[in-house]
Amino acid sequence: MKQIKFLAMLLMAITMSLGFSACGDDDEHGGSIDTSKVKANAVFTNNYGEQVVASKIGSVTMTYNSDGLPIKVYDFSFDYDAGLFWYTGSGIYESQFTMNEYGGITSIEEETTYSDGDTGLYKATFSYDSSGHLTGYIELYQENYYDSDYGMDITYTENTNTSMSWSNGNLTQVNTTYSWREGNFDSDSSTRTTHIQYSESNEIGQFTTAISDYLSCEYNLFWLAGLFGKTTADFPYSVVKNVTYDSGGSYSETSEYTLAYNADGTIKSETEDYTYVNSIGVRTSSTYTTSYTYKDFTSSRSEVAEKWSSYDYDESMTPPLSREYRKMMREARHKASPMKKAR
Repeated sequence: MKQIKFLAMLLMAITMSLGFSACGDDDEHGGSIDTSKVKANAVFTNNYGEQVVASKIGSVTMTYNSDGLPIKVYDFSFDYDAGLFWYTGSGIYESQFTMNEYGGITSIEEETTYSDGDTGLYKATFSYDSSGHLTGYIELYQENYYDSDYGMDITYTENTNTSMSWSNGNLTQVNTTYSWREGNFDSDSSTRTTHIQYSESNEIGQFTTAISDYLSCEYNLFWLAGLFGKTTADFPYSVVKNVTYDSGGSYSETSEYTLAYNADGTIKSETEDYTYVNSIGVRTSSTYTTSYTYKDFTSSRSEVAEKWSSYDYDESMTPPLSREYRKMMREARHKASPMKKAR
């Protein structure tokens, strides 16, 4: 399943460049974010009393500003003064976002017009409890395009509605309903239920891949940088997801996690034993090990602040992706396991 996981992340990156976005609660979309009122979740204190940040988890690199907020996560760059971030993997595409005082993103939104006249829109809202835990999100993706084979305009939509249950500071269950429709030609929907069990105490408040792997949100990587609020009180050791399609078929994913630690109590590596079972019982298993790298936050605050420079967003830029390629990408997303992080 390693190939499927990598494909899923690749598709996520491509999809971002197609014009995804997400939208907010009651806040205005975009606009300056007062970072002095936003909690920096990614900064934590190790067992030596030092403030540190994770600069790399697996293949996901992260850079922070002097307030401890991420300014680069993988191929996404952030400008808090403008309330914008960009996907910069193959061009520069602008997304508006808002945040709350818990350090959680509450909205993201983006509209795109392609060179062939097609348009894309993605919106999502994220909700939190009074402790700063992410409790759910609603996502919409819509693309309007002209299909020359049928000689008509077609609207393609995806809808995701997720609720998250917390107990004693831990995320215990994630319930997601997902549906997609392509004009009046094809559609499907599914339900996804994820159960999470915990073992060791997360005393210093680190973020791990176990949660981001199983968030169905398009921006699940942002969890690793603390952009979806407060982390779990303990470390997950077992995560089980079951997915059932209304049109028939199902699959399940099971992951068991083992952590190794550095002398200062930070995570050195995370090993995942992953099992995928399809609807007819065919089982595939893989093992992944993710390494963690850190930087001392206090001494590197001025250093990281100088590493980021703003991008000039050119509204005339359009993704160099054909209609046929985008259709192939959507079909692959329907068939592949849910999107996961780069390994």
